[in-house]
Amino acid sequence: MDTIFIFGAKYLFIFSIILAGIFFFKEKRFTKIYLIIFSALTFIITFVLGIVVGHIYNNPRPFVVEHFIPLINHAANNGFPSDHVLLVAAISSIFIFVDKKSAIILWGITFLVAFSRVYVGVHHILDVVASSLIALVGATLAFTLLTRLASRISSKFNFEILLMITENPKEKKYFLAFEISIILKGIHSIVEIIGGILNIIYY
Repeated sequence: MDTIFIFGAKYLFIFSIILAGIFFFKEKRFTKIYLIIFSALTFIITFVLGIVVGHIYNNPRPFVVEHFIPLINHAANNGFPSDHVLLVAAISSIFIFVDKKSAIILWGITFLVAFSRVYVGVHHILDVVASSLIALVGATLAFTLLTRLASRISSKFNFEILLMITENPKEKKYFLAFEISIILKGIHSIVEIIGGILNIIYY
């Protein structure tokens, strides 16, 4: 039994990445582009939030507090939040907004990773639950920002109508590329703001 949870704690997150990749390649071209942008923004926001809350709250790992040897080797550093769970929960949260069936499978893996990390003694329940919530918040914020930005772009340039009325594939690609370029500029601005926050935290 220990071997199963040791594997889950150390390697199961890889399956989440592989499955997400499979689900990604099954999507349509536009959805793939959206997923790339949405994922990038979600990961940035999620891991910045993780760094911030990790600096605010210190939660010694179970084996440090209770003085036992964990089932896997781990540094005796702050266990809050769990990086492993933060990663798989972020992936799962992204698919909530894209493909709910895929999201259910990915959240199942997230639960197993979280349970395994607690079982082997390197995290408290609070660590893994907080990681899941942070990921959900990160994905929700990313989705909200992209939706509002896309809405402003569409209303300003009326891309939806242009994409429907044009029969020229090159024109469709042009309008789509233009819309994506503006979204990327918005993301670049957000990244700069986040970078400023990180500079304040570390320096």
